[in-house]
Amino acid sequence: MTNLRKKNLSPGWYPFSERDAQLAMQKFEKEYIKIQDSLSFDINKVNCIIVPHAGWEFSGFCSYCAFKKAQSIARQNNQKVEKIVLFGGHLGFSEKSIVLNYQKLETPFGFLDVDTDLINDFKGIFSSVDETEFFSDNTIEVNLPFIKYFFPDVKVIALYPPLQEAVSIAKFFSDRIDNGFVIASSDLTHYGPNYGFTPEGTGPRAYQWACKNDQIIIDAILNLDYDSIENIAGKHHNSCSPNAIIAALAFAKYKSSIKAYKVYKTSSYELFPSASFVGYLSAIA
Repeated sequence: MTNLRKKNLSPGWYPFSERDAQLAMQKFEKEYIKIQDSLSFDINKVNCIIVPHAGWEFSGFCSYCAFKKAQSIARQNNQKVEKIVLFGGHLGFSEKSIVLNYQKLETPFGFLDVDTDLINDFKGIFSSVDETEFFSDNTIEVNLPFIKYFFPDVKVIALYPPLQEAVSIAKFFSDRIDNGFVIASSDLTHYGPNYGFTPEGTGPRAYQWACKNDQIIIDAILNLDYDSIENIAGKHHNSCSPNAIIAALAFAKYKSSIKAYKVYKTSSYELFPSASFVGYLSAIA
């Protein structure tokens, strides 16, 4: 019997039907066309992308831009993309990896195949637990449809890496994956009373402060400075998922990336100005 992962998030995070998901992609594409000429990067092989993980209404277009650009670069350079590792966030220090140990993962565009052999290799080296139906987290699931849409035949490995093993996990995958890349799922500064973080009060001035706060970790990301990410996030509260970012940047460095490039940056504040908001980034290396 095939071990399938069915969608686990509640309605509203992203479109559940193929028709609605396709309409969302078409809407994103119309917006992407307007900015694509500005996205010229000195990259001939995709090693990692960083994407957000809010509901598609807020950060879907930001994610779309990174996946679309990754597909474009891969096609232009005849890069085979046979495997993708998706690093989920929200996992702290000293916790075990949480692995999506299934054979297939459901998306609105059909099921993604899982590289079960590589997962078994991983579990033989790293301490981990399997995700269950009782575990609910958005950081992986909201991005699975983008993988299926842009890279439909790829095999996927999805897991939540703990901070203390993020670099070792990156090395593990860099030694085993040549035709593929990794993805980090992370949002930026969570600002406002909803998150208990209001160092500049509320209003436009607070938003400007948060943008500058985001830029601190963006600069480190673009420099592939994975060694500094944990300290920056801890001091400035500008990433909810430094574990995923560290793993992805380390993988890119192991694969000889020199730098990363910002694809798109936005915030929920730009859609719905309110006292509480979150920053979103997509980047590629």
